[in-house]
Order: sequence, then structure tokens, then C-alpha cells
Amino acid sequence: MRRDVHYQTTYSLAIEAGFDPTEAEQIAAANKKTDKDYPATVLSGLGSLFSSVTNYSRHFNAIKSRLLGKDSRDKWAEYYLNLALETGDVSRLGQGLHSLQDKHAHQGILAQTDVSIFGKKIIATKWRDDPKINREGFLRAQRETSQYLQRFLRSRASKNNA
Repeated sequence: MRRDVHYQTTYSLAIEAGFDPTEAEQIAAANKKTDKDYPATVLSGLGSLFSSVTNYSRHFNAIKSRLLGKDSRDKWAEYYLNLALETGDVSRLGQGLHSLQDKHAHQGILAQTDVSIFGKKIIATKWRDDPKINREGFLRAQRETSQYLQRFLRSRASKNNA
């Protein structure tokens, strides 16, 4: 999804879910920063043939994972949800949400056609990240973002009450 989705929509949904503004900011900032910290490149895409743990696999369904029937982005989302619960670091939720949101934007064969050389995109399929064009994907990403944040809050509350 576009940066405004990774940041602004995430921030708004975190506030709506019940996070305070400081936590919502941490979640949204970590979500947006995932593209910078874990860029998907052609080489990381090729690496996904052998492993489902690549930068590529955070944004696109890794080829190995696709062959095994489990979406690599779901694996990242669950990993970071559990890490956030273990550590109390809500920024981990932002990293998990990035993969969850990209799952709805980066679908189909055209999603695999981005080509970057030295960080500069030469071929980029922009339509998939545009909420105005990919409205269905945007709405699914919003719904899953809300559910993910609620899961964390319920688990945290349950853990604190135990």
C-alpha cells in the first residue's frame, strides 16, 4: 500500500481501536519505515525461491511460501504480533501490519513486476497501491488492520488481567 496508507490510515485505525496517540504514532511510523528498512529487490525476490525469510517476503508472497500454500506475509504478521505481545513493543505491530496491508495491494502476477537497480525503480506497477483504483484491496487491508490491532489489545488485556 502507499505510504499514506501505511502511515495515516494505520494511525487512524490504531486510534479507533483504542491505542493512545503515542502508541498509534509508534505503530504507524514502524509500518511506514518497513519499506526503508526491508526493501524488496529483484535479488531478494530470487532469494525467495530458496527461503521464505527475505525482504521480498515481507511485501510479496515468497515463491517458496507460495509453493507450500502459506502466504509469507501472513507469517510475518503473526511473527510480529507475537513479538509485540512478548516484548510490549507496539512498533512491532507496525512491522506486522506492513506485510498484512501489502498482501492486499500486491496480488497477482503484475505484483511481481517491480524491478529496481541500485534502489531506483525501472519498472513499477503503481495501480495496486492506489486506494482509488484498488478500492477492494484497500478496504480488505483496512478491515484486517483493525482486526489485527484488536487481537493485540485483547491479548494484552488478557495477559495483564492474568
